[in-house]
Amino acid sequence: LASASEVRELDIYAEGQGPVFITSGTDLYFGASQQNFGTELWKSDGSYFGTLQVRDLAGGDSSALPQSLTQFGGSVLFNAMHPVYGSELFFSDGTLFGTDLVRDINTVYNGASNDSSNPAGFTVWNSKLFFVADDGAHGKELWSYDGITTGMVADLNLIVSGAATGSSNPTDLTPLASMGIFVADDGVHGRELFTSDGTGAGTALLKDLRPGLASAAPQYLTASGGKVYFAAYDAIYGNELFETDGTTLGTKLTNDIYAGGSSSFP
Repeated sequence: LASASEVRELDIYAEGQGPVFITSGTDLYFGASQQNFGTELWKSDGSYFGTLQVRDLAGGDSSALPQSLTQFGGSVLFNAMHPVYGSELFFSDGTLFGTDLVRDINTVYNGASNDSSNPAGFTVWNSKLFFVADDGAHGKELWSYDGITTGMVADLNLIVSGAATGSSNPTDLTPLASMGIFVADDGVHGRELFTSDGTGAGTALLKDLRPGLASAAPQYLTASGGKVYFAAYDAIYGNELFETDGTTLGTKLTNDIYAGGSSSFP
């Protein structure tokens, strides 16, 4: 019969995006707080003395609130709040000096500190980390990090809004073979399915399932058997089960579960 015992008493941070715990190497990584410290990145090898704060990024009792923890290239990548940079992309190899900012993506100064790019949706494919971020000029768009360089993959929504272009707001980043499938709004087709090979030229609308400005609003993207399945709205079939193999012709209705214009809402 298996038994459990407390490793160390901590207040585990479980309110952010992404998994609460991830493993990298032989250690478990997570966000936690302890008296006189805010919520910071911690790691544990399963022992009391091997369970410790990696680095106090926010300083004192302020909190970095690490979230979206993702293992990539032997390091842990995460979103953290910094008093100077705002909410940005950080990395950690598990050591004090190996835990630092990857890039301050949004450098717009708001009078006290830089604005935040709020990186989220971390997903790995083609040996790169892909995520969504806002650099303050292009809105929320698709970005990538290859372990050295961080850059915007494509500015999909070019509709001008104030001093910046609009946000395509990519969501549901899902790897499929050597490409990524995701949902975005380019300002012309509504929220539809897009595909990317990780380059700007290779990032484009996959299919306008609900033509025009109206949105098919794909959701619940799930990869299985060389395809990605998802729920989407069609003017003829309603909200039903669709699939894509990454090609326009292969992006289609899987089954009209509730026959006719009624919706099965898979």
